Amino acid sequence: MSKTNRSVIGEILVPSNGVRDEARRRGQKPKDHITENSRQVKALQRENRARKQETMQPKPEPFKLERFKGVP
Repeated sequence: MSKTNRSVIGEILVPSNGVRDEARRRGQKPKDHITENSRQVKALQRENRARKQETMQPKPEPFKLERFKGVP
């Protein structure tokens, strides 16, 4: 609701409790920051876990021709 559509008596009878309350009254669902942040943290944890597993795997031996195997 914009300020021009409000009435003083309406505000007294049904006061607004902030932006989230006004969004609920209009039928919108307010953003749930806690849930969104926990999803982002879990996604970062998955990425870090995958990156850590990649670094923990032993690296394959570099390719060397048979005739150069004894050369350091």
